[in-house]
Amino acid sequence: MQRHYPNLLQSIALFLQLILVMAIILLPYVIFRYITNNAGILSRFDSFYFYGSKITAQLLIIFYAFRKIRKTDSFSLKKELNVNFRSHWLFAILGAIALIFLMEPLEQFVPATSILQLHFANLTNQKFGSLLFIVILSPIMNETIFRGVILRGLLKNYKPVVSILLGSLIFALFHVSLLQAVIAFALSLFIGFIYWQTRSLALCILLHILNNGIAYTIIILAGEIKSTASLIDNTLLYLTFYLAAAMIFSTSLLQVYKKNELNL
Repeated sequence: MQRHYPNLLQSIALFLQLILVMAIILLPYVIFRYITNNAGILSRFDSFYFYGSKITAQLLIIFYAFRKIRKTDSFSLKKELNVNFRSHWLFAILGAIALIFLMEPLEQFVPATSILQLHFANLTNQKFGSLLFIVILSPIMNETIFRGVILRGLLKNYKPVVSILLGSLIFALFHVSLLQAVIAFALSLFIGFIYWQTRSLALCILLHILNNGIAYTIIILAGEIKSTASLIDNTLLYLTFYLAAAMIFSTSLLQVYKKNELNL
């Protein structure tokens, strides 16, 4: 029986190709920074060049992957991006908001590095550009390749739980710091579940934009990476919010599952 593209090995290969293309795009700039003796300084332009390299590399890999998919499978990007508003969209959005709150304690165990703090500080100096990269373009590119290509292929070749776990691990490895990787893994588990149940790439993109948008807003308002816990002085109030978020998240998962069980 012919396997659908991409299977696990092909997904890993695609991920490595993405990293390689990024490295090739970044190399001239890295050499330039080294020659000018400024390689250790994370300037504003460094951050935007890095994000621009990621998005350019993802675009190239997406076009390559789409061509490969069409050789073994019927594929329609228009169908994947179909916006069919149903009640599960509301539950998915509520679950995504609750998850942001639930993931905050991770920062206590996996603190942000000074480089990551500086990276976000430099991005927020140019608010429009960073908004465009972080909140709009990155979620669109990430969801298209990691859910629309990789997870889609894994779900056609393996069991859903295995596929979502593997897809989330690959997505986590695409991030530059341990904190980002841990948060990305948790977020990917949720969005992967939503994609499995709804097969709506548009919904996944919306959830990712929502996640990045809220995180970005908190950073802009606080001036650095901060959690809601640091903004709420009352411990009891914070625990009440946390338990409410856990209940909302659990209910959202259950409702999406009930309304969108698929015969895979």
